Amino acid sequence: MFEGDHITFRLAVPDDVRQLADLRWRLQTDDAAEFDAAERTKFIARFTEIVSASMRNGPFSHWIAEADDNIVAVMSVGRVVKVPSPKSIEKHWGYLTNCYTLPDYRGRGIGTGLLAAVAEWAKNESYELLAVWPSNRSYPFYERSGFHRYVDPLILKINDED
Repeated sequence: MFEGDHITFRLAVPDDVRQLADLRWRLQTDDAAEFDAAERTKFIARFTEIVSASMRNGPFSHWIAEADDNIVAVMSVGRVVKVPSPKSIEKHWGYLTNCYTLPDYRGRGIGTGLLAAVAEWAKNESYELLAVWPSNRSYPFYERSGFHRYVDPLILKINDED
C-alpha cells in the first residue's frame, strides 16, 4: 500500500449497504461513465432493500476495505451448506463473488489485503474452501493469493443471465 494509506478490513454492517450498492453498480457496469440515472437509482434502492433484509441471517457475508470512512473495495462470500454425511455433519464452503476495488485504489495491495482478511475469517468460521469464478484478467490476482485451477466442478448452465 502507498505511504499514508490507512486501510481497515471488516465485515460490512447495515450502515454500509448504500455504498455496497454503489460498488456493485460500478462492478456490473464496468465503471461506465455514462448510464441511465433512473436505472441506477432503482438498482441502488432495490439492492439496499434486499441486502439490508438479509444481512443478519442471509447467505452472504460482505467484507469491505475502508479508507478515510469510505468503502473502497468489497468481497462477498456466499455460504453453501453441504448435505450432512456420516463423516461431516456440518460442513460448508464459500462462493467468493462481488469482488471489486474502486479504480483509484487499484494496484495498492488493497484487494490482496481484503482477500487475506476474508480467507482468515473463512478459516476461523470452518469453511472447507473458497471458490471463485474470476474474470480472465483477474486469474493472476487469485493465483498469487493461493487459488488453484481444478478440473472440477462440472457445470450445467440453466440461464445465461448475469
